[in-house]
Amino acid sequence: HSLLVARLADQLGDAFGAHPGHAHLAGLFHDVGKIFLQQYFAVEFDAVLAHARATGVPWHQAEAEVIGLDHAQAGAAIAHTLGVALPVVLAIRYHHDPLHPDCLADPATGGGLLPACLSVANAGAKQLVAGIESGAPLPAMADLPEFHHLCQFERQQSLNLHLQNELQLVDDELEVFLQQ
Repeated sequence: HSLLVARLADQLGDAFGAHPGHAHLAGLFHDVGKIFLQQYFAVEFDAVLAHARATGVPWHQAEAEVIGLDHAQAGAAIAHTLGVALPVVLAIRYHHDPLHPDCLADPATGGGLLPACLSVANAGAKQLVAGIESGAPLPAMADLPEFHHLCQFERQQSLNLHLQNELQLVDDELEVFLQQ
């Protein structure tokens, strides 16, 4: 999932003029907080899964309700600790809420450009590949407020996302990696 999000975010970031490499790195790291929560809050993590499925609330909301923080907060803290660039840290932190006033007000987000790229990429990846998250229906990418937010930025180059092709490329890359 993270590889696919990284590829999609990279293309969106390139199209809208994000700093080279930031969108890709944000895509790779965006869910690292889930690994942390599963490792260090194993019992609570199972409760998050049950709560998300039972209520249909988004995964990150279930995390906040059960654990008291979500994977975006945990992932941003991990990225910050590792010295990742602030725009990437903020994109990770706000990938489920890229239109949050704090996100839009922070100059390091570029007006929310990088978090919006990451959020749209994450939504596109979820459209293709179901995960452990709640079964809540997913809106089409073009219906997302963050997609419309992206459209306010001037495009630096053309954008032509082919989600199925990107998924196949990720599968191919993983196949090569696993054979090494």
